[in-house]
Amino acid sequence: MPVLAWDPGGPWQDTHYYPHRVVYGPVSSVPYWDTRCGLKFRAIEEFDSAWKEFWDQHRAQAFAPRDYILEGLTLEKCAQGYLDIANRVAAG
Repeated sequence: MPVLAWDPGGPWQDTHYYPHRVVYGPVSSVPYWDTRCGLKFRAIEEFDSAWKEFWDQHRAQAFAPRDYILEGLTLEKCAQGYLDIANRVAAG
């Protein structure tokens, strides 16, 4: 199912750390994402136009989030990614 995601960007704003301990960013509310997943909007003022665009594209079947998942985020592909990192670390 495609998503209309609020993604304000900017720094990570954990009130325990930001801004007096750590300023880390930019961050995303949807870090695993591409245009097949849906649409993003940054500010509430953009919501109405983003919703209209999202719904029009959804009705036109323009999104394919499952394809994105199968291309890079299956359990097997993610496990292989972890294994590749572990092998590089072990190799020094």
